[in-house]
Amino acid sequence: MVFQRAYVQAMRLVPGYRWWRPLLALILAAVFIILFLILFQLPFVLYFLHIRYSGAPDAIGIQETLDGLVAGGYKGFLASNPTSILLLEGSIVLLIPAIALALRLAGLRGLGTLSSVDGHLRWNRLGSYLVPAFGLVFAIGFALPWVLQQAGSATWELPHPRIVPVALMAILVLVPLQSAAEEYAFRGLLQQVPGSWISAVWVPVLIQSLLFAAGHRYNFAGQLGIACMGLAMGVLTIRLGGLEATIAFHVANNLLSLLSSSLFTDGAVSSTVDTMELLVSVAISLVYAWVALAIAKRRGWLASDPPDLDEQFALASGQLGQVTDGSTAPPDSGEGLSGRGGAKVGWDVSQPPRSPGIAPQSLTTPPDPLGREDPGNVLDSSATTQDPTPGQSWDDL
Repeated sequence: MVFQRAYVQAMRLVPGYRWWRPLLALILAAVFIILFLILFQLPFVLYFLHIRYSGAPDAIGIQETLDGLVAGGYKGFLASNPTSILLLEGSIVLLIPAIALALRLAGLRGLGTLSSVDGHLRWNRLGSYLVPAFGLVFAIGFALPWVLQQAGSATWELPHPRIVPVALMAILVLVPLQSAAEEYAFRGLLQQVPGSWISAVWVPVLIQSLLFAAGHRYNFAGQLGIACMGLAMGVLTIRLGGLEATIAFHVANNLLSLLSSSLFTDGAVSSTVDTMELLVSVAISLVYAWVALAIAKRRGWLASDPPDLDEQFALASGQLGQVTDGSTAPPDSGEGLSGRGGAKVGWDVSQPPRSPGIAPQSLTTPPDPLGREDPGNVLDSSATTQDPTPGQSWDDL
């Protein structure tokens, strides 16, 4: 399989790129997320301390959430508890402003660098991928296991939902943002930062998938399924040149999962995955990747590297590149691929330099408009000229 480099090495196309800028962005993102988490979670901690030492009733259910967090795993993630959803999902959403601010301060533009090779999130593509994502996750991840489970019983029982309106509202608002935040963090930042230093594209894909699995507190089977999802989504991002397809899949997977847990499950979200659930998870990721690639191929959305990509890297970093005829190209002009401000290649160096406002002179002598064989003396001081008589113009001479 041939991996495209344009997305995973997109930071190298930013004008003024230096090798340390991605590292600076990574460090700043870590610092900002820690700072944002402290500011965001501090009111919850203060409220928890208040009810613990004052004996006041726990009106928002913070006690069971924090007790579950201390116990480990996902025991603190209660899909029917609005406070739990706000605290845990909201903390992940903070990755978006942390990464955006870090990229700006590091001189790597902003989230547009991570969104796609076009420098922005392509909303029409995101909408096109949402329908198959929700359809596949629901059909393979929920409907099929339920049908197989009911087939082994004597009577079929429909699930009985338990609606907690505030929890459902929190899920519908926060889960799409949380899913997008994880994509910007793993398929975006943690793929492009090593990709700016490593020429082998598959290495950043592998790195982000392992970190993606490590960031989820499941058992071994669950983490293996998460790693497979990370690999599939990483390859999909590179092949499509953007995060739209992976955001759609992540939103569908997390939204349906948490809605199911909130409606039909009591207690915390399970952190244990069995073999059948692992196989279903891997199947969903692979089938969706195949469908997304098929959609992209039909609509002409497959990414491809420009033939002068290496020259663009050199020019963006301020180095002198080589144009196709082998001559030295001038420095970056600030205009780039797809209007993104990256390096500009293909400079015309066939003409000699000239001062502003002076037209270039031809290398051959132009014909004399008066028909003389040797027009070289037309500017000579000894040459005579004829002034026009009244009624004549210079064109009549």
